[in-house]
Amino acid sequence: MNKFFLYKDVFKKGEKYYQDKKYSLALDMLNQAISLDLPLSNQKKAEAYELSGNIKIQMNRHLDSISDFNKAISLDPKNSSLFFYRGMALRVLDDKEGALKDFNQLIKFEPNNKSAKDMSQYLKELLGD
Repeated sequence: MNKFFLYKDVFKKGEKYYQDKKYSLALDMLNQAISLDLPLSNQKKAEAYELSGNIKIQMNRHLDSISDFNKAISLDPKNSSLFFYRGMALRVLDDKEGALKDFNQLIKFEPNNKSAKDMSQYLKELLGD
């Protein structure tokens, strides 16, 4: 099978397992897709890391998820959802400053994002700003 078709197939299986809350299987599929190391667009690679990070959040592996979100952001730095997810993971890990930076970055991309504004305000209050 062509590696590009294999990637697409494995990625879709990962998405399906994620939707079915079969997180370990989903993560296995995403790791397999990422390990194919194909010359994909940065956006496609970022999607795989974003989904992997979200799976790890569902598995309460927040620290591991941050690594995936960092990789995704380096590939697609204008994807605002990445800053939301990484900010949430940082917040769970009690990195208030890091989380605040991510929510403020998200607000730059989406000035009317109420969730980001609320989290930013909440974190500022916790930090005494």
